[in-house]
Amino acid sequence: MLTLAVSTNLFAGIPSSTDEFIHSYSDKLRIRECDCEKCYELVHTERADLAIVMCMKREFPECNVREIASSRSYAVVNTNSPLARKSHLSMMDLKGQELLLMSKPPFQYEPLFSQMKDLRFNQNEVSVITSTSSMVHMVRRYKVMGLVSRKFAIDPPKDIRTIPIDDPRLDWHFYVLFQMDVGKFAAISKLIRGIQATFEGDKDYVSASEAAASVVGY
Repeated sequence: MLTLAVSTNLFAGIPSSTDEFIHSYSDKLRIRECDCEKCYELVHTERADLAIVMCMKREFPECNVREIASSRSYAVVNTNSPLARKSHLSMMDLKGQELLLMSKPPFQYEPLFSQMKDLRFNQNEVSVITSTSSMVHMVRRYKVMGLVSRKFAIDPPKDIRTIPIDDPRLDWHFYVLFQMDVGKFAAISKLIRGIQATFEGDKDYVSASEAAASVVGY
């Protein structure tokens, strides 16, 4: 039996095949959903055997880490917003917008907050909305913007427009966190390999191996 920590709304961001693979382990997993920082803490203190987190690029110095894949980040706006007419957004398009984020900033969004600081954005215009349904409700009723995954953006709800953010620094990265020096490592390693394989078969994600190969090729 393994304890798997997953970051908030991870299942709204991973491929369906990954979800199905994790479900196939349901009799061998205890799943705990929490924010990214808590997932990191649970693995670091060995209260979870491994964690899968979706966040912008960052380091996890107290854990072993395997980056599985990455995908583009999308903004969620009301169809009446002036931004809804754009085919893509830059970091500057976020200025002056109230942002709805999925967990306590800035742990999950380190590159975003770094840029906000450099560009002197008002970092007080940020709210934490952990439910995508609540985020959609807020975007429909108020002048706010959410940040979501490619999977959510494929089929957005009514009155909502999703727009790709054309800045690779704000891409989502999918990491598995674990500790190698534990008795369950063989079982943990097998689960990680299976999870990685499900991402590699999905065209909407860039697997970490593909990204490394493109850098070498360049």
